Amino acid sequence: MRASPAVWTPYTPTTGHHDPQNFPVSDTPPLSGNIDVWWIKSDGGLLLLLSNLLKKHRIWRQCSIRLFLITDTSTPVDVIKERVHRLLGVVNINATVAEVLHVNPESVLPYMQTSDARQR
Repeated sequence: MRASPAVWTPYTPTTGHHDPQNFPVSDTPPLSGNIDVWWIKSDGGLLLLLSNLLKKHRIWRQCSIRLFLITDTSTPVDVIKERVHRLLGVVNINATVAEVLHVNPESVLPYMQTSDARQR
C-alpha cells in the first residue's frame, strides 16, 4: 500500500528508507488524494482490508482507494474489473480499479506457491 505523493510520502529518497517522522499525526488536517493498493491475485486481500481500515481514520477519510491488480491469467480486463467490483460491493469497500496488469506467470510463481501454501 502506498499513498500518492499528494497525500503522504513516507519514503525519503535522500536516506533511502521510510521516515516515520513524516507520518501524519492526530492534529494533521485531513488529507486528500489516493491510497494505492497493489493487489496480487490470491494474496487474500489483506492490503485492501488495511487500506480500508486506514480510510476510517479522520486524517485519511477524504482519500480514495485505487486498486492496481496484478494477475497471471489471460482473463479479459473487463471481466476481472467486473469481478473485483462485485467483490468490493459484497465486502462494502469503496474502491476503484485503476489498472489490471497481466504478468508472466513465472515472475509471480514463487509468491503464488507460498500464497497457495498459506491457504491450505
